[in-house]
Amino acid sequence: MLCLNLPNGGVAPISDKNVFKVLSEYSLPSSVQKNLRATVRESIRRGAAVGVELGLMTGIETKRSGFSIMGDRKVIRTEEKYVSHWTPLKDEEGRSSWVVLTTASK
Repeated sequence: MLCLNLPNGGVAPISDKNVFKVLSEYSLPSSVQKNLRATVRESIRRGAAVGVELGLMTGIETKRSGFSIMGDRKVIRTEEKYVSHWTPLKDEEGRSSWVVLTTASK
């Protein structure tokens, strides 16, 4: 859904991975807040939803590579802004058992 495809056209292997690891792998180091994980986990522990802005490398930009007569073009990833919303789902005792993560482009 986030277009986290590999440059060779394959699909990024994100199943069974930690969501924070996936988000950090597909973002610029300056884009993901250093305290993202702590912020989200603390809110979930309290049972509260939280929204966080992210910059993910999901955009595609075509750039001309050099001064070739053939007009060679290079496809590169660009950063796009997203808003993520983390909502805890509580069990019968009021503990957060699952978290729903929704993202939308900004």
